[in-house]
Amino acid sequence: MIVTNLRDTYLNGTLKAYALLQWQQHFCPKIKYLLKADDDVVADIPRLQYWIKKDFYGISKKHNFNTIFCKVIKNGTPLRNSNKKW
Repeated sequence: MIVTNLRDTYLNGTLKAYALLQWQQHFCPKIKYLLKADDDVVADIPRLQYWIKKDFYGISKKHNFNTIFCKVIKNGTPLRNSNKKW
């Protein structure tokens, strides 16, 4: 667990992720994988292990790209409701 002096608000999500990356670069810069999850995130560990076994790190370095795994919402539209917060 990494503790910062940031307020735990929705709008500070980017700053919290940045703090995590700063910590990782300072204390363990040679790790191959980093998982960031929040209390509303479910990590699919078997799928994560599948990709690790497929040596995705080597593939991403060969093609010079970083990877983010997430669910893609195709043809999504914003919810327009003035009664909803977000």
